[in-house]
This record gives sequence, structure tokens and C-alpha cells, in this order.
Amino acid sequence: MAALVSLTIESDHSSRDLEMMEDWIRGFPEIAGSVERTRRTIAPSEMGALGDALVLAVSSGGAMGVLRTALKSYFDRPIRSKISMTVTTNDADRPTVVIDSDRE
Repeated sequence: MAALVSLTIESDHSSRDLEMMEDWIRGFPEIAGSVERTRRTIAPSEMGALGDALVLAVSSGGAMGVLRTALKSYFDRPIRSKISMTVTTNDADRPTVVIDSDRE
């Protein structure tokens, strides 16, 4: 059974960082086709909305391991930015994970 995994990013450039994460994950053929960007509803006072989260449908076996590898390798890169990523699933038995990276 596939789990739905949601990735959200908070940073000074959240939409850019989310787009970079999406591009990075799409570089892993085993999970590239399972990535979908969700968008939040635009409030009346706003001019537009950008992607809020990446959602992936991954199996608990190989695809989940590939996602872990993708996230680890993304945060291992020498980029200077502060990013907080929250990883959640639709599986109540799996905890929400927050990854904070201060790479300055």
C-alpha cells in the first residue's frame, strides 16, 4: 500500500526552495512520477498563490528508501540557506519529521 508523503518548506525563499526540491526529487527515476505540487487557495486580498507542498505517493519499501536518499542528498549539498522542511504522511503510525538546516 502506498503512503502519501507531504513535504513543506519554510525559508526566506519558500517557493523557490520548494521548486528546487521538486526538481531534485524528479532526478530520482524511481519516485519522479509520484511527485505532485499542491497549491493553497488564494485569499481575496492576495494576487496569487504559489505551491505550498509536494505530495508523493510512495510504497513503504523501495520508493520510501529512495525518498530518504533524495532528502539526505539534498540537504548534504553545499547551499547557503536556512530551510525547515516538514515531512508528514497519512500513516498515523509514522511520526511527523522536521528537518532544520542552517547551512551558512
